[in-house]
Amino acid sequence: MADRDDEGRDEQGTPESSGERTAAPYEFSGRESSGDDDAPREGGQRREAAEYDFSGGESSGEQEKDQEETGPPETAATKTPDGTFKGRHRIEKEQERERLKREREANEGDDEKSRRKKRRLAILGAIVGAIALLIIVLIVVSSNDDKQGGKVEGPAIGNTAINKRFDGIPQDGLTLGSPKAPVTLVEFADLQCPFCKQASDNVLPTLVDRYVKAGKLRIEFRNFAILGPDSEKAARALAGAADQGKAWQFLDLWYLNQGEENTGYVTDEFIRKIAGGVRGLDAQRVVTASNDASNTESLQTARTEANKFGVDATPSFLLGKTGQPLTQLQLQDPSDPNLFTQAIDRQLGAAQE
Repeated sequence: MADRDDEGRDEQGTPESSGERTAAPYEFSGRESSGDDDAPREGGQRREAAEYDFSGGESSGEQEKDQEETGPPETAATKTPDGTFKGRHRIEKEQERERLKREREANEGDDEKSRRKKRRLAILGAIVGAIALLIIVLIVVSSNDDKQGGKVEGPAIGNTAINKRFDGIPQDGLTLGSPKAPVTLVEFADLQCPFCKQASDNVLPTLVDRYVKAGKLRIEFRNFAILGPDSEKAARALAGAADQGKAWQFLDLWYLNQGEENTGYVTDEFIRKIAGGVRGLDAQRVVTASNDASNTESLQTARTEANKFGVDATPSFLLGKTGQPLTQLQLQDPSDPNLFTQAIDRQLGAAQE
């Protein structure tokens, strides 16, 4: 056996124990292992491990694949096109403001288009209205020119036709036609009355040609001057023409050249013009009669009979058998000759029975 020291070590310094082995103490020599001594060796050579490639890339495993498929995780901030980050709620508000702004601009654009369209329509309407008004004015002026008696230059319009119309028809003062005619028509009229003009222009030619010339109808005129002093002057002029047996030529020619009532057109010059258009009539005597304040007999007769029959407007008409009481005609349109012919034909039928 080996010799042991007092502490129980053998000659090599190994402690002796009861079956327990003790490792040799590690020696710190001041240098650390470089790994070379511990590296495994194959065939007596040190086995080299593959170097890990740190090239900046991450693992290409399934985790990367999942990220690519699902996209970047949503966060409370989003990167905007200009590279800055803004909170999601701020982006949504800005997007909403932008949408409202676009809608507002679109609405403002529509409103402006609507306003422009309305302005164009208003301008067009004003132009059309102005043109229509101009046409109406021209028509009125033309119409007034046709009937404006203030024009005394030249002969009266229609004198040739009117002189021919009454040739051969007997007249007695203001009465036209044969006194033996079975039916009598009485007319209350004012020489200034425009409705009397319409009745004379449209109805009188038919009555004269169809009934008066045939001896079936006689017409009596009532000189009913109700429109003022000019009407009374005109009525006195008619009475002067009646004294010469030319009342109906003068009357018919007056209506054909009538001016607008109470515009001052009833002058000596105008009366002379109308009288000068009647063949065989002394125009100066007619003018003198128009200025004679005492020449009112025909005017008074008309007023008396108007009161008797309740006539208060012109033109008004009475009709009946000659020599018998007359009745007032109720005419819807006194310028319609058909209404007169129907009424006269009824009277003629009754007169023949």
